[in-house]
Amino acid sequence: MGRGSKFKMSGIRAKLIAYVLLSIIIPLGIYGYFSYNKAYELLEDKLIITSQQTISETEKQIDMLVNDMKYQLMALAENSDMKNVYTTKDPLMELGARNILDVTERQNPNILGLYIGFIDGQTYLYPGPVPEGYDPRTRQWYKDANSSPQEVVVSEPYVDAFTGKMVITVSKTVYDDAGDFVGVVAADVDLSDISERLGKTKIGRNGYAYLISAEGITVAHRDAELIGTEELTKLSFWENAKANESGFDRYEYNGKEKLVAYATNKQTGWKIFAAMEELELLEDTNVIKNFALIALLIGAIAAVVISLTVANSVAKPLAAGVGYLKNMAVGDFTTEISNEHISRKDEIGEITRAISSLQEDLKLLIGNIKGSTSTVGESATTLSDISLQSTQSAEEVAKTIEEIAKGAEEEASYTEKGAVQMNEMSIAIEGVSGKTSEMGGISQATGGMAKKGIDIVKDLIEKNEQNITATHEVDKIVNKVANDIAGIGGILETIVSIAEQTNLLALNANIEAARAGEQGRGFAVVAEEVRKLSEESSKSAEEIRGIITQIQNGTEEAIKAMKISDEAVKEQSITVEHTNEVFSGISDSIEKLVDHIKEIESDMVNMTRQKEQLEEVIHNVASAAEESSAAAEEVSAATEEQLASMQELSSSAQGLETLAHKLGEQVGRFKI
Repeated sequence: MGRGSKFKMSGIRAKLIAYVLLSIIIPLGIYGYFSYNKAYELLEDKLIITSQQTISETEKQIDMLVNDMKYQLMALAENSDMKNVYTTKDPLMELGARNILDVTERQNPNILGLYIGFIDGQTYLYPGPVPEGYDPRTRQWYKDANSSPQEVVVSEPYVDAFTGKMVITVSKTVYDDAGDFVGVVAADVDLSDISERLGKTKIGRNGYAYLISAEGITVAHRDAELIGTEELTKLSFWENAKANESGFDRYEYNGKEKLVAYATNKQTGWKIFAAMEELELLEDTNVIKNFALIALLIGAIAAVVISLTVANSVAKPLAAGVGYLKNMAVGDFTTEISNEHISRKDEIGEITRAISSLQEDLKLLIGNIKGSTSTVGESATTLSDISLQSTQSAEEVAKTIEEIAKGAEEEASYTEKGAVQMNEMSIAIEGVSGKTSEMGGISQATGGMAKKGIDIVKDLIEKNEQNITATHEVDKIVNKVANDIAGIGGILETIVSIAEQTNLLALNANIEAARAGEQGRGFAVVAEEVRKLSEESSKSAEEIRGIITQIQNGTEEAIKAMKISDEAVKEQSITVEHTNEVFSGISDSIEKLVDHIKEIESDMVNMTRQKEQLEEVIHNVASAAEESSAAAEEVSAATEEQLASMQELSSSAQGLETLAHKLGEQVGRFKI
């Protein structure tokens, strides 16, 4: 507990000291910073106010001087002698004009010279003589006044060529009493007085003021070398000052940072500047800055003392609390907590009481856990055995359900195959039904032909009876054929035997008809039709074709017998008689065949109806088999999920048993 806690408590102590220091130093620093900036702003504002006062005084001096000169020039321009001397050429007026110039110049010490230039080039000048060849009309002051006849014009400052002083020229046009322009009166005004006053003006301790014309000529400055030059216009502030009526700016001059305020004289357009070094301003603010630094240092010392006191009162109880918690962390809940810390009425006391309560609660909890650990272990073992048995039972159920699912799938497969085969049988039944209907039609047609044959045979018998006397041999042959055909009656049980006998009789009838000649032609036609019908019937039944073969064989024997001419008529008669009987038998057989076919058709209708019912039953069975298969698969899937859940339960039960054992080991470490 010693080394680690000491380190951590030292960390808390350091943090508390840092927090207290920062809580004192930061506000003091912020206060000092804003105080310094505010003082700088106040001194800067004071400089601006002082500068504006100086500028205002200088502006007043310029206005007084210019206004006074304007007044003097206007008085001269309105003097009667000055107005009329040129027009009258009166010597007395000329003397008066010169005297007024003299008086005016003497009364105004700032006037270096007064003169009037007339329109003819003549000039009155006071004091001194007029230079030879001097023409006032070529001078700028003359031109400026002439271009603004109603105003008093003030020229840009310039260095006087005779005196070397900075001067301005104020000029005004002169009109005689008739209102005619006669000349321009002007005065050169010395600016030395303004320059001297500005030179004596101080801004702050070492600041000064100066004057620059609108064109950038330095009019007044404490540095006489700059007067009359444009050097100051090269400094950084000039462009801003030239563009603005007034303002405040900074610039560097001779390696020193300077602050400058400026304003513009409205009458002349001259710029009046008041400047001082920034260092002078900073010297005043440094007092405040030093005071702020001292206050910051004192505050830091006080913060260290306060933070140490606070840190010790907090860190020591916290160290004790950490010790209690560490003992509980290693499982020792037997440590006695100091009453000194518990009885404190602050947050430290609350923390200590909370630790004490926590220790007691954990003692009770661990005691209960120890008592419950063995019970949990036994329950986990029992649960593990039960889950293992349930898992085995679930596996057997799953296998059984799987077999049921496979059986259901096979049943569905077989049912589907049965449905396919039933469909094929249905197609075959429909084919048989069609063939039966076709056979019925053929049988009915054959019956019709047989009836026609009977009618023809009857007619043939009548004719044969008429010729029986003359043709005994034919009668014998017919009788012979009739006897031969009489043996055919036993084989007429089926449709096939009837067709074969019909074919034989048809062949025999053809032969007899051929022998009968013209009388047997109608019979031959009927016999041919019967033969055709018998051939069609033979296509549906092979037994009928056999009968026709026997008839053909009998016909051959009849042909041989007919060779005996004396028995021809008798055989023909017998044959016709037998043919009549055969056709009657054919007709009866066909009628029976038609009845049988109708019965077959009726049976086929019933069979088709039953087939449809059977198809519906098979379809229902197939649907039930599919549903049974799907249900079996779902039950199988659910059983597998249940099996998986039982396996997870078994695994969890085993894990619970292991955890209960580990829990018992862990709880055994605690001392209560």
